[in-house]
Amino acid sequence: METYLIFLIFGFALIFLEIFVGVQTGFDALLVGVSLLLAGLASYSGLSLEISVFIAVFVLALYFVFGRRYIRNKLIVKTSHVGTRALVGKTAVCVKTISQGSAGQVKLAGEVWRAMSDSKIEINQEVLVEGVEGVSLIVKKPL
Repeated sequence: METYLIFLIFGFALIFLEIFVGVQTGFDALLVGVSLLLAGLASYSGLSLEISVFIAVFVLALYFVFGRRYIRNKLIVKTSHVGTRALVGKTAVCVKTISQGSAGQVKLAGEVWRAMSDSKIEINQEVLVEGVEGVSLIVKKPL
């Protein structure tokens, strides 16, 4: 089998692998595949095997030295709590008295929320959000 065909087959195989696997490989398989395709095209055009391999290694070196960190940083997904889970641990202020067994209201980040507690909490008293139950915040007096 011709050398350029080996480069082209492995290059296309890695590119298709990247397409089917997705970005879990961080585009490494794609870039290795592209470098093998370039080496195959160079070999097909009549360049020597050494020059073709040099082209592949040079393209890979450029990617690993300059491009890999950039691509990895773009692929990092930062997770954060959103919605009601983001409220747990925050401090709120009581705006309607909360009694044991009777819901009141607290103000948190400019919004008024229905709140429940195991103890009585008076207006203007600060509370700590312990959790969320349905549409109500579960609060307690800070220690």
